[in-house]
Amino acid sequence: MGLYTEYLDFAIKTAKEASKILLDNYGKIEEVEWNKLKHFKTEVDDLSDELIRRRIEETFPENRIIDFFLVQ
Repeated sequence: MGLYTEYLDFAIKTAKEASKILLDNYGKIEEVEWNKLKHFKTEVDDLSDELIRRRIEETFPENRIIDFFLVQ
């Protein structure tokens, strides 16, 4: 196994969990928000984002998350 196997396995598992949130809510979106860069997002996008961030923080607490939208 390669050096990055742990990261790849984590990424695949987490992406599957986040996609379940998105797919379970497909067609149920009632409200859309626009951010500063004129990209739209929904509450479901926020839920999947929170799950991904939480999993990263739990699994790799020594790492930091750089957020494109917060850096602007």
